[in-house]
Amino acid sequence: MNDSYAKLRDYSAVKRYHILRTHRIQTVGEHSHGVALLVMQVEPNCTAELLKAALTHDFHERDTGDMPSTAKWLYPPLAAAMKVAEDAWNTAHDMDWHLNGHERAVLRYCDYLELLLWSAEEYTMGNRYAAEPIINICRVLDDTSAPTEEGQKIYHTAREILNKL
Repeated sequence: MNDSYAKLRDYSAVKRYHILRTHRIQTVGEHSHGVALLVMQVEPNCTAELLKAALTHDFHERDTGDMPSTAKWLYPPLAAAMKVAEDAWNTAHDMDWHLNGHERAVLRYCDYLELLLWSAEEYTMGNRYAAEPIINICRVLDDTSAPTEEGQKIYHTAREILNKL
């Protein structure tokens, strides 16, 4: 097996949500695949650069760990330091994708949408601990302009489903 491919597989195997009790483990690879699928829904004519970014946007977590969003929200200096570390890692590993502002917004939005959908799946399987991330991400998405009309539709559909739980 190619050494480079083996590293990519290692980056994909990082476990997410170490601070949340979960029924199942989600890896960075599963999450990134979900984000890429959402990107293709939200931005059907997306660039290859945006798709690459979606597939690799959390690979730095192999070295930095999965820093919870809540920690970054509570401690802005920590968020800033993590951003510096993530950017340096991406540059060192040739994963510094050049996205325009709209593409960055699509990626960020789809990253949050995937977290919401995964948390909703956990919740429907009986994991009441998933309620907190659902509430947090809904707050973020409620305060975030959807980058496309399709993105807004997906979020509203998810909210309708969540309201029935």
